Amino acid sequence: MKISELCRREVATIDPGESVVAAAKRMRETHVGDLVVVDRNGGGERPLGIVTDRDIVVSVVAAEVSDPAKLDVRDIVREDLVTATEDEDVDEVLRRMRSFAVRRVPVVDAAGFLCGIVTLDDVLAWIGDDIAEATSIPRRQRMIESRVRV
Repeated sequence: MKISELCRREVATIDPGESVVAAAKRMRETHVGDLVVVDRNGGGERPLGIVTDRDIVVSVVAAEVSDPAKLDVRDIVREDLVTATEDEDVDEVLRRMRSFAVRRVPVVDAAGFLCGIVTLDDVLAWIGDDIAEATSIPRRQRMIESRVRV
């Protein structure tokens, strides 16, 4: 399966110059734990990094930053961004997630513009569906056999 079939097309984004407080509010409003930090020049959104709720907790709250409103997203964004292209296979992307120990991967088109995001939860749900389907084979086999041998 191609990652383009699994990824979510609606991606919560933020500009690197926006405040960390704005990032936290956007996460709350959109019910997500991460925002893809993007450059909006060139007719689309190019992913630059990801900021997570954990980044805010560790880099701002736990660090006891005196005025979080003065801190920009660019000050805490993780820049070691791992991306996937739309045409990659899910298992290839999963291997990269495992290799780089990341849970979220922005998906880009051939021009490098953001077109989706896939999370470890998305991949695990897909794997779970495959396992559930596979476990139904013996039961279905018995049903078919009982009809044939009647």
